[in-house]
Amino acid sequence: MHPDRPPLPIGSIVRCDYYGRGIIIDAERRGIGAGRAMFHVRWDKSIEWKESPNYKAEIYQSCWVDDIDVEIVSEAKCG
Repeated sequence: MHPDRPPLPIGSIVRCDYYGRGIIIDAERRGIGAGRAMFHVRWDKSIEWKESPNYKAEIYQSCWVDDIDVEIVSEAKCG
């Protein structure tokens, strides 16, 4: 872990206007600005991707989202 950066909030509960509530199961830092990240979130409810390249709807339980698209409602405390 880099000493100048806060740890990524894996295990935190998040809320998203579009997908609802979920938990961060993975995270990656992004190179487009200080402190930016992508979160892999497992959602409480399944999500449907209607624009699938297979031309049929696909159902997922998790997806990657930008950090600005979710609100952390309960931060995991690690260490």
